[in-house]
Amino acid sequence: MSQERGFDMGPTPEIAEKVTVTYLGRLKDLGLGNPEGIPSKLADASREELELFGERLLESSKPVSDFEHDGCLDGRCVLCNADKSEPEVRERHVSGTASDTEIAMNAGSPVLDTLRADASLADTIDAVTKYVQQRSGKKRAAHTEGCGGANGAIVHNELIGNDPAPLDATKALLEIPAVVDRTGVKYDETLADEVRQQAPKTAAWLRTNGWNGQTYVDKTAKHEPSGVEELQGGDDALRGHAEDALVIDLREGVVVTLDNVFVASISAIIKKAQALGGENGDEGYTKALIADIAKHMAVAKVLPSEDTPVFLIG
Repeated sequence: MSQERGFDMGPTPEIAEKVTVTYLGRLKDLGLGNPEGIPSKLADASREELELFGERLLESSKPVSDFEHDGCLDGRCVLCNADKSEPEVRERHVSGTASDTEIAMNAGSPVLDTLRADASLADTIDAVTKYVQQRSGKKRAAHTEGCGGANGAIVHNELIGNDPAPLDATKALLEIPAVVDRTGVKYDETLADEVRQQAPKTAAWLRTNGWNGQTYVDKTAKHEPSGVEELQGGDDALRGHAEDALVIDLREGVVVTLDNVFVASISAIIKKAQALGGENGDEGYTKALIADIAKHMAVAKVLPSEDTPVFLIG
């Protein structure tokens, strides 16, 4: 399934961008998803129903209003920010900035060379945060009601190292022509293998140094409350999660805002990869891009149902 339509990008409606929404299949087609994960209402959807859902995704698209903070992949409704300011439209990146340190370690980012070998978890996080902000403008960001990306950091890195699915899915995504056009690079087996070998070491380091996702969120809420989204949770076992699809959004400056949809902004991933790997040239950027997408794919292995449909928009 592939659809095209004009989308009004801003205050000049006479200028419209052609946007294509492509159905890529189910997560299980990529070796991802969890049989006991968040169920999708589209698990048994027909082709026609998926096409209609693609239209809803496009119709929900809005211009980004805050580029300084990333929203999470999480699809739960945003009520407000931790400082009680109104919700913003943000690029979407798994766990906001909570995943930056693990991605930096898996990518061999130059920021690590500025740290002592025995640097603490807090010092490492602070160094990575400052490094990313200086190079991308992205400030600390997180969300309430439990962040699967942050809380599962150790498990996700173990998966990247020990389960072929996250990197296989990363390869599949990075070999789609539209994604290659957007990122400017192709999947590199050698660099991916370096990420694979480092990820279990990153998991062990996080465990040894007492990584706790909620602690990261709490500290972010204290120091950067405007960047912490307060989400509508729930008392059920899934804490209000009801995501029906995963969307890979290739666009710059605009993003899907439909509730109950996992959304990953390639624009945010590119900016993080440029920040974390750019000093090492094209190779550093490519490795950081692979590490970042692999983190997203590891989350997609754990949280959603394997029958969750995947859409590409761009």
